[in-house]
Amino acid sequence: MKRSIFFLLMLFFHFAFTANSQSNLWPSVFTVPEQAGNESQNDSSYLSLSNRITILEMLKNESRIKWQKSNSSYKMEQNADYVLSNYNMNTRNQYLDLSGSILFNHFESKNMWLGLDWMPVAVYNKRQSGGVFQSKLDAGPVLRAEVFQIPLAVRAGVSANTWNENVSKAAFRSGFSGFNSDPGLYAGCEIGDPSQKLIFFPVYLNIKAIGRSINNNGLGIIMGSVLAAEQLQSGDSIFVFAGDSLSNGKELYLGESEGNTIYKPTLWNINHSISAATGLKMKERFGFVPAAFYRFNLKSISYPSDRFSLNDVKTVANTINFQLSTSDIYFFDYSGGIEIAWEDENWLFTKKLGTALNTQVIADSQAIIENMQIKANVNDRNSIISKTDHYFLIKFPRNFFLDYALGVNRDARMYKNYYLNGGEKVWNHNESDNVRILHHAGLFYKEEEKAHLELYGDYKKTYSYYYRKERSGESRIRQGYKIGSRIFYSNNRFSIDEELYAECDITDYKFSYAHKDTLDFYFDPPPYSRRVSSVMRTKWRIKENFHLTGMWIETYSDFGKWYGKEYFEEEISAEYYAIESKTIDYLIQAGVEIDFDKISFSSGCSFRDIYYRSYDFKSDSYIIEDLGNGYIIEPSMKLTHYSDKLKLQMSVGRRINTKDDSKWDFKKNWDITFIAEGRFW
Repeated sequence: MKRSIFFLLMLFFHFAFTANSQSNLWPSVFTVPEQAGNESQNDSSYLSLSNRITILEMLKNESRIKWQKSNSSYKMEQNADYVLSNYNMNTRNQYLDLSGSILFNHFESKNMWLGLDWMPVAVYNKRQSGGVFQSKLDAGPVLRAEVFQIPLAVRAGVSANTWNENVSKAAFRSGFSGFNSDPGLYAGCEIGDPSQKLIFFPVYLNIKAIGRSINNNGLGIIMGSVLAAEQLQSGDSIFVFAGDSLSNGKELYLGESEGNTIYKPTLWNINHSISAATGLKMKERFGFVPAAFYRFNLKSISYPSDRFSLNDVKTVANTINFQLSTSDIYFFDYSGGIEIAWEDENWLFTKKLGTALNTQVIADSQAIIENMQIKANVNDRNSIISKTDHYFLIKFPRNFFLDYALGVNRDARMYKNYYLNGGEKVWNHNESDNVRILHHAGLFYKEEEKAHLELYGDYKKTYSYYYRKERSGESRIRQGYKIGSRIFYSNNRFSIDEELYAECDITDYKFSYAHKDTLDFYFDPPPYSRRVSSVMRTKWRIKENFHLTGMWIETYSDFGKWYGKEYFEEEISAEYYAIESKTIDYLIQAGVEIDFDKISFSSGCSFRDIYYRSYDFKSDSYIIEDLGNGYIIEPSMKLTHYSDKLKLQMSVGRRINTKDDSKWDFKKNWDITFIAEGRFW
């Protein structure tokens, strides 16, 4: 239960504070969950088994057993998750989770269940000097019910932490001597289901709360979300989302105090986040679908008990977005969006600070901390993030298409605070403006599962400007060029897929004089790189269930510096690109695939060589660099059996490095995986 609460909290943070990468994408928080069927979950019983063993430099075994037995009068569920990480004979980590629950229904109402749930978790880490054991337990009664078809759950019980910092082989046979424990209590509740709409209102509601106290150290978490989605009579759809999450208290971790190992509390912290959004997606009119949304995010973390804290931060963000897309009635497709966001980040927002530092030669600890807080306060910033993305696809007869994409993104950061040091104002040096422009154009022919021919080109340009003189020399313009092609053809017996591209990356400094070789600056011309790559995949279907496969990847890349005239004090005869390193990386792989009724088998072997050379100024030539790799040979095999109730999969591979002294030591460099998954009853 505790693990699931923290997992949901992480998911909430992800959805609330991860901005869309493109402005023409509809927010995921407005996604309406698929409605579950009306089939009853009663009389559902099964046993699920899975095991995964991986051997690569270390042995890792992950086993999972889930058993459920239920009918109209009771429900029982028991899980067993075991993870073993074995590095060597003296280093081994083990994890065991035996969570489960049992519920009974002996009430007149068929929607009320009373029972117990438990979650014991144990961790044992073995080292050469000894072992460390720690475990956590939550166990207690739980009540589940439905009120107006709204799921409700209430639970409470006992919590405990148990540990032993020096476990010997006989520890478990000697009355558990040396084991320590801290008892505690927990309580929690849950209202609603994020995948189930309320019957009396078009709303998806979910609220969770849990509190825990162990050894006078408490932690409480409250989180909830509500999504309303409704189609109006006009055919337009309106969306409203709100979410709130609050974590208040102290977490416990295993640490040392006065030479003893104990569970220590973290600093009291309050972690709060709020997300709200409303959107309107209009119905198709004349083949166009307009949409718009507004989003508000707030996130803060503070440490109330630490008056010297430098990490209290609050971030407030607002976003406005407009989108337009087309349906399939035209000879073209279009999807575009414009988005503007403004963000305010406030450090040490719980404190009122001045701007003048304490410049006394001898200062007490209070004055030193206050000076550090005044300096940290210059991290306060305002950001304006604007972006626009557009995608066009023009459909020609005979399956020919022309596409074009444009993406522009600007992130301007302004720092509003300063402090006085000796009468001079000191600002944050990171004040900057970053602009990225991306163009993509392509012409392609596509016939489903038979052919794909494509020519494309990309151009990207990034401006990075720093406005404070301390970092102004880092201002730069970066340009990238890429051209490529893809050829895919397939018939009943043979298929080939070849992709070829070439690209280069060019950087130019805005203030070239800051990179000249003078008394004031260090000679640092801008970087320049190129790459050419080819990837070819083939498949020969000799018979319906017997295939031969092949792959060939070859890449040439180089890296160096651009020696332009503006980076020299004296005149040079010509500008040039000085290559500092060259790499040729190629891989060849051949394999076979065999399919039977319920068994599939594949086997293959790859050969790889990386040829790396760097420029040597003394000899004025390129010399081969030893990267520690010779020829890399990797044979592999995979066998899979699958049926309605059982899936077995085993794969074996080995990495052979011709420069490895232990290449013929058959105890090393194996990649072995065994997976067994079964569902019975």
